[in-house]
Amino acid sequence: MATVPLQTPFAARHSALWAALEARLEAERDAIGLWLPVAIGGGIMLWFALPHPRAWIGAAVLLIAGALAGHWLAAGSRAGAMLTRGGLAAACGLLLVWGHAQWVAGPVVARPVTTSFTAQIQSVEPLPARGTVRMIVTPV
Repeated sequence: MATVPLQTPFAARHSALWAALEARLEAERDAIGLWLPVAIGGGIMLWFALPHPRAWIGAAVLLIAGALAGHWLAAGSRAGAMLTRGGLAAACGLLLVWGHAQWVAGPVVARPVTTSFTAQIQSVEPLPARGTVRMIVTPV
């Protein structure tokens, strides 16, 4: 059953484009759910692509704002539902990877450090392809 936009200003201005989009989404309705992991992966990709936590917050706010816009502007349509769910899924992906990074974060080394320590050699493994040796040591 196709959804029809009801008396919304957006649909009235762009009725031919809107009808074509809704018809295409209706034809592909069985595959729409497959885009959910893509949206989550897009949010994860944003975390890797953006350089700073302020940019991550901005991206999450924009994704949630897009989801709200899809909910309000195109309520009752497949396009609005896809925009809402896709924006929320991408925001969740970004926040999931950010939370995971915070959870497993270790101490940050601010600059290169040269140090010495005393240890007992447990095993020595030659790595001829690299031209080096791997030593497993235990601190004393």
